[in-house]
Amino acid sequence: MMETILILLSNVRNRQLLNNYLSQRYRLIMMEKAEDFDTAFDLCIVDGPCLKKFKKSIRSRKSSVNDVFLPVLLVTTKKDVGMLTAGLWQVVDEIIVSPIQKTELHARVEVLLRARRLSKELIAYKENQLEQSRRSLAETTGLFQAMVACTPLAMFSLDLQCKVLSWNKASVAMFGWQAQEVVGKPLPIVPEEKKAEYMTVLRRILSGEAVHGMETVKQCKNGSCIECSLYGAPIRDHAGNIVGIMAALEDISERKASEKRRRTLEQQLQKAQKMEALGRLAGGVAHDFNNILSVIIGHAEMALENLQPEDPLQEPLKEIHNAAERSREITRQLLAFARKETATPEPMDLNATIEHSLKFLRRLIGEDIELIWKPGELTSRRISVFRQVGVAGVGEEHVPAFVTPEGVQTQQGFI
Repeated sequence: MMETILILLSNVRNRQLLNNYLSQRYRLIMMEKAEDFDTAFDLCIVDGPCLKKFKKSIRSRKSSVNDVFLPVLLVTTKKDVGMLTAGLWQVVDEIIVSPIQKTELHARVEVLLRARRLSKELIAYKENQLEQSRRSLAETTGLFQAMVACTPLAMFSLDLQCKVLSWNKASVAMFGWQAQEVVGKPLPIVPEEKKAEYMTVLRRILSGEAVHGMETVKQCKNGSCIECSLYGAPIRDHAGNIVGIMAALEDISERKASEKRRRTLEQQLQKAQKMEALGRLAGGVAHDFNNILSVIIGHAEMALENLQPEDPLQEPLKEIHNAAERSREITRQLLAFARKETATPEPMDLNATIEHSLKFLRRLIGEDIELIWKPGELTSRRISVFRQVGVAGVGEEHVPAFVTPEGVQTQQGFI
């Protein structure tokens, strides 16, 4: 496309000369009125008188082209070159001395126009880069906004004064505050007892440290608290300076509850395994003990068959036989425990059982306590205190103990 040159020369001869030199390669506009400044041009060639007359208009036109270089070539005489001031160089970019030489004119014009072309290319490149940056920023911003919007994590950002800058939908769902309620205000989700921890974390992040998976407690709008896992990192500007904080919170309440249930189940399993091992041990001991009891009972029965009814050994052998039978009942209970059988309660005559055990009980509580048996209802709690009654004996004194339906009674009262 042919470039346009605006000619502002008061000397008619110079105007004709430039027209002859340049008209074949460029489109020329010979300015005749001020309105010609509204016409687009790529180079202005002006002499001293016209520059003085249109200096303001030229300067205005140069400043209106949005940083694109608009060159001005001044045609002057040798004697006027020394009179150029700093103010003129703010308008004029190059000079040519008359009489004008064709070769020099073409060279200077081409240099100035090339500079303008390069300026336009540079501006176009910058605008293209700027547009690409805008598009890239818009895409990145859109991607970030989509990520923040779709994440199940509560995400928010804070400025250097620790006031909320952004608050995503997951934060609304998790804590109950709407964005308009928190943006521009201090973070409302910190319980009073966690203020010190919160400030410590802020100092860590603002010093450049990132926080990953820190377990903490945060407060909801309704006053309830939830266990959270905190992730945080500093926000930096293009120069690398920290300008804020980005944070994300994961609700781990359900996970913590599941972990607690799992630990409870593990403890129950361990207990069950211990009970199972104990049951196997009890079963083995019961089998061995039952074999020994069978021998004792068998020999006791044979001995009793060979004795006369009035034989003094009858009573001890019967005690041995009865004790072995009671022990066999214990082994039966151990085997039932080992086999995890359901216990079947059976009625029993407790008075008769106690009477059979009097000799055993008297040996258990010691010789310094006199045991007086009064048949009646007796609970297992009262049986368990016989050893305590024995401890109540002082020195060689006999302490009478009465077993009654109300309890075991001594001189000091009921136990």
